[in-house]
This record gives sequence, C-alpha cells and structure tokens, in this order.
Amino acid sequence: MKLRAAAALAAFLMLGACGTKDGATAEPASRTAAVTEKTPAAGTTAPPTIDKAVSKPAEPTPEPKPAEPVPEPKPAEPTPEPKPAEPVPEPKPAEPTPEPKPAEPTPEPTPEGASAIAPDLIVTDAAVTDSIVDRMPNERKTTWKIGEDARLVGWFEFKNPESAVDLELVWKKDGKENWRFPTNVGKGKNWRTWAEKRIGKKDAGRWTVEVVDANGHVYKSIAYSVE
Repeated sequence: MKLRAAAALAAFLMLGACGTKDGATAEPASRTAAVTEKTPAAGTTAPPTIDKAVSKPAEPTPEPKPAEPVPEPKPAEPTPEPKPAEPVPEPKPAEPTPEPKPAEPTPEPTPEGASAIAPDLIVTDAAVTDSIVDRMPNERKTTWKIGEDARLVGWFEFKNPESAVDLELVWKKDGKENWRFPTNVGKGKNWRTWAEKRIGKKDAGRWTVEVVDANGHVYKSIAYSVE
C-alpha cells in the first residue's frame, strides 16, 4: 500500500511539472501544492487527499496623502482709539427783558388857521421832572403819585434859527386848561426853558404841558399822569 501511494504521488507531481493533459489547464507557477496523506481506516483503501493552498500576491501599500498646509493666522487688527468727547457748550445767559418804553402822548390838534409864528423853531427835547440840575432834568418820569413829590417841572429845549419869540407853557388836566406860564425863546441852537407846577390831593388825573405861541400853534406837547 505504501509503495502504491508513493507511486501515485510521484506521478501527480510529474504530471504537474510536464504541463497539461487532455485539455486540462496547468496551475500557475505562483501557486504551491501541498499533499496531505490521510491514513485510511483498517481494511479499506482510500486515495490520498490533496489540499491546495493558494497564496495571492501582496497588494501595494498606498502612498500617504500629503498633509494640507496650515493657513497662517491673520494679524490682529489694531483697536481704534476712542474719539474725544465733544465739549458741551456753555448755556448763554438769559438776556434781560427790555423795559417797555412809555407811549408818547398824542399831541392835541392845532386849531384851524393857527399858523406858527416861528415856523423854523424846533423843540429838540422835552421832559417832566422833579428838579433841574445844570439846566438839565434830574429824573424823567411820566407817572407821579400824590404825596410823592409836590413839585413838578415842565422842561423844554429849542433850536431857534430865527429871532426871539414869545411862547407859553400851558398846563392842562383831563383836556382842560389849568395854568399858563409865559416864557421867551431867543435865537440859538440850545435854548432851554422850564416852568414849575405844584400838585396836591385834588390833582389826580391825566395831564399835559404844551409849548404854544400867541396864534395858538402847538410846537410840542408832553403827557404825564398823577395818581
């Protein structure tokens, strides 16, 4: 038996070495054949069992991919400097409220046909005051109170390019004549005249003092009140 099995193995190996037989395809040279002999059971004859182990060629190891470049960090942007605070404008001081000017009195109309004796005579200034200092009014007022001052002065300043002329200062209370004071205005640029009038408890009312010539022509009228 052993001789027969050895002969069969030798014949198989020779057959594989000599090529193909009856159209069979030879195994490639890269494969190796291994024969394993199995011991048959007692009293039986079994052909040898051949186990074939085929080894595949090793696959190539893939090349590693190149590492991606790390991006460079961007430089930090500078922090902008804070803008300086704008100065707060200082509040403007409140302007004082101007005192209202007293209303100028409306002169009484000149009587019809009363032409001026001195047509070029001009009254440049006039006032009612409490006293005269250096030929000028001390304090100009339009309202007086009874008992505050018992003496009032009517003051006038003229510009008279002509010859001297006689005039009168006429005092009126509530439109009615109360008193007359004669005066004379000479030739000159700054001719001044005045007249004093006393007031009492019965003199409360609206007053005027006028500059009048002999024809009744009114050159100037100023008003005041006594309370």
